[in-house]
Amino acid sequence: MRPFNVYGPGQPGVDAVLAASLPEVLAGADLPVLGTGWPEFREANWADLSALMRTPALLDARNYLRDTPLPSSLRYCPVGRAVLA
Repeated sequence: MRPFNVYGPGQPGVDAVLAASLPEVLAGADLPVLGTGWPEFREANWADLSALMRTPALLDARNYLRDTPLPSSLRYCPVGRAVLA
């Protein structure tokens, strides 16, 4: 199994690369998963961050960004809700 990138506290026993920043973890990402409600995610410049991704898409497992203005360049995929193109 290939290691994957994470941002935030590491998990023991998980083969993951701990990134120091959002740009670092999103660079080259295919489909990042947002699973926390940290304020920095709402305050992030998603236009700049989506430009770093291989596939500019975000799976929001908590629907945390549902009321946050996001750029049209980012495909926002909220869990349990309609996908917003």
